[in-house]
Amino acid sequence: MGARVIKFGGTSLGDARRIARAADAVRAARTAGPVAVVVSAMAGVTNRLLALIDDLAGAPLAARQALVELLDEHRGVARELGIVEPVEAPWTLARLDERLHEALRSLAAGDTGARDLVLAGGEKLSAWLLLGALQARGVEAAIVPAEVLIRARRDEASVDVEIDTTRTSARVANDDGETDIALSAATPRQATAGTGEHVATLTSYTSIGGAWHSTLSQTNLLSAGTTRFPRGVNLQLGIGRMADDVRSLQPIRTIQLDVVTNGQLALHMPVPTSIQRVQA
Repeated sequence: MGARVIKFGGTSLGDARRIARAADAVRAARTAGPVAVVVSAMAGVTNRLLALIDDLAGAPLAARQALVELLDEHRGVARELGIVEPVEAPWTLARLDERLHEALRSLAAGDTGARDLVLAGGEKLSAWLLLGALQARGVEAAIVPAEVLIRARRDEASVDVEIDTTRTSARVANDDGETDIALSAATPRQATAGTGEHVATLTSYTSIGGAWHSTLSQTNLLSAGTTRFPRGVNLQLGIGRMADDVRSLQPIRTIQLDVVTNGQLALHMPVPTSIQRVQA
């Protein structure tokens, strides 16, 4: 039997009691085989991180204090769960604390890439709590952060996206670095939403090793905008698979343009839906 993938959302990890229940579910599933677990930040944590990021420019002391309070709350949940971690463990709350404050300082200094590091802290904190709860139950487990699993190679197709309040541009390069497809258009007015207000699910099917697999992806939109029948859209079709796909559709007119400036994507592991036929 292949590995099972279990996803826990923020509500399922909302407090110590729910985290304990999630750990019990993983322990039960583990008896049937390997299990991979994907976690969201505890309920409300991502919104709080977004708020302190917004406060960083005008009220940096308040933003740092908000981060301290958030970390203290996670320490409280850890105490409720009875988590005792060795000082030299690869993942400790002290190390997460240090890295989050470092990312916040980098963001305040103008490093916009540090924003993602701050927001990812919510998921890492909940992963640390669930890990402790599993280990307390005698379940062998380890944390594998997404940045270890997801790698981008320079010799493969790359994507460049630039979005500001007035203009959105995107370019996808093919394997040779040339333009596959590129787009430039006015940025639709953005509307913000709380976590969980605009969640969508998509199932795609891909052939892997001769057998069909289904992959579930979930999106959580936090800031997005839509324009119907947008004007001034500059679409450039170059050489590549995406350009070929668009040409095959023979498009006549742009109907709708969606631009997301803040959101979350959970991509689940592919699950086989058919059996590969092997010739004897």
